[in-house]
Amino acid sequence: MAAEAMSEERANGGYREMAKTWKDGYLQGLNLCLQWQEDNERLIRDSFKQGLSGSRQFLTWWKDWVEDQAQKQEEAQRQSSVTSPLPGLTKQSTGVVLAAIEPIFKHSETVAENSFGYYERSVAAPSRTYVREINKQVLNVMIPS
Repeated sequence: MAAEAMSEERANGGYREMAKTWKDGYLQGLNLCLQWQEDNERLIRDSFKQGLSGSRQFLTWWKDWVEDQAQKQEEAQRQSSVTSPLPGLTKQSTGVVLAAIEPIFKHSETVAENSFGYYERSVAAPSRTYVREINKQVLNVMIPS
């Protein structure tokens, strides 16, 4: 009888340890999953901002290229008797477009930063905290430490 009780107690202890190990592994996996989610959200935010920055850089490059081409055309026109208003017109229209687009880029960056920040503060971070805590509480009730 004593041997059966000892064997049963040992088995129960083994099951308790197995359950605690499973619980710890589950909570660590959950933390890793939530960290992965947070890292992906950061990646999306940074990619979006980088996309806006890339577009802005492309437009700056375009402006510089058009100005360079207009300057070359002006030099060529001075050497010849043929004049064309096209390079000046292209340069002027590019300047107007860039002047109109620049505030849009600045506003888009501000809106994106505020939106991502609001999402992180109001939705994502509290949700992750809630998921961690509720899972921990449920598992502590089911598998006491």
